This record gives sequence, structure tokens and C-alpha cells, in this order.
Amino acid sequence: MNFFLGLSGIWLAERYNNFLLECLYTNESNIDTKGEIRREHILLLNPAYRNAIEIGRLEVVPGIGFPVTISRASIDIGLFIYLSFEHHY
Repeated sequence: MNFFLGLSGIWLAERYNNFLLECLYTNESNIDTKGEIRREHILLLNPAYRNAIEIGRLEVVPGIGFPVTISRASIDIGLFIYLSFEHHY
């Protein structure tokens, strides 16, 4: 049996500036080469920042995050770049 647990928090520092923290925990079953079931626990933390820029009725939202994946085997750090175009209705 596998399960996943996710959580996200956003702090509105100013009207157009947000700090985010996203978390994902996974607990997975895998079968190894000997046919035995092994459990793997993985934690992903993604601290991020995004800023909204209003251009008329268009809101451009660039952001950046630094996902950190923690498992028994390693700790990996990545880069996540985000760009969103949001229209007001």
C-alpha cells in the first residue's frame, strides 16, 4: 500500500509578494531484486517566492522555488521556475 501526504502554505508578505512552502511526503512499496518488499520514504520541501505584476487587466506572475528531495539514499536540490499569465474576468 502506498500513500501520499501534501501540504502547502502561502504567506502574503505584501499585496503582490508571496512566500510559499510546499511539502509532499510519500511512502511507497517496491519489490527489490530478491522479490522482497521494501518501503521507501521520500520528503519533498519546496520553499518558493512569487511576485505579481499588473499590466492593465493582465497579471504576470513570475516565481522561483528550490525543491529539496530527502530520501534514505540522497538529498537532492533543484530549481523550479514559474511563470503564469492571469486574466481578470
